[in-house]
Amino acid sequence: GTVTLTVTEQNNGDVNLTGANVDVDNGVGNLSAPPTAGDDGDSILEPGETWSWTVPGVVGAVDTTFTATGHGLDPNGNDITFPADPDEQDSVSVDVINPTTVTTIVSSAAQILAGGSVTLTITETNNGDVDLANPNVDLAPLGMNLDETDPEFVGGDAGDLGVLDPGETWTWSVVVSPAGDTTYTATGHGTDPLGNDVTFPADQDEQDSVDVDVIIASTILTKIADKTVVLPGALVVYTYTETNDGNVPLTAPSVIDDTCAPVTYSSGDANANG
Repeated sequence: GTVTLTVTEQNNGDVNLTGANVDVDNGVGNLSAPPTAGDDGDSILEPGETWSWTVPGVVGAVDTTFTATGHGLDPNGNDITFPADPDEQDSVSVDVINPTTVTTIVSSAAQILAGGSVTLTITETNNGDVDLANPNVDLAPLGMNLDETDPEFVGGDAGDLGVLDPGETWTWSVVVSPAGDTTYTATGHGTDPLGNDVTFPADQDEQDSVDVDVIIASTILTKIADKTVVLPGALVVYTYTETNDGNVPLTAPSVIDDTCAPVTYSSGDANANG
């Protein structure tokens, strides 16, 4: 982010000062006449006159203290500055904050049978360096918004209600019974000290998804005889067909008939993989 520094130098003495200027450290540089505002046009800092400079777009990469040191020559050629004049130096600190969280979602099972349920575990961890107010998680496609007041909240709050402290992890547990294959997406939120919503997509770690597949395991078995009318003792051959009409592979398919045995495999496996 960037900040705008506003630097002022006021002549509170009783003589004109020439060559008035201000040195600002940390790469800002020297500010001299003409100032942004305050000069009556003669480039002389007169008694009672206040010059001001506006320095926009100063980039904050780390916490920084900017120090401004004023100068001005009196009629005797003396540099009126710090430390002889303590008021000729001032500082301001700019703190660079790193608000960020990590939101995760996991399922107790990746596959369930139709009519079954799974438990979704959702967490939001503050891995930044500032408190986040009003932390919450949107859970789609359920349309749920989870915070610490919900019965699904498992815990993690240190006791300062409504604040996700740095290093703190909040956890929710939600039981769902999807009707079909479903992707559940959790999107975390939290308000930083500057009033920004810390969330996806600006913070990529603030969103996570998990897939839950609903499997339908089903087959259709048919049995036909090569003869329907025979004499006593005649041989009859039965043919069994088992068709997978579900949505998942089934291993070790077999047929057991209580009237004859054994039932042996003939053909039909496209991949010969059992």
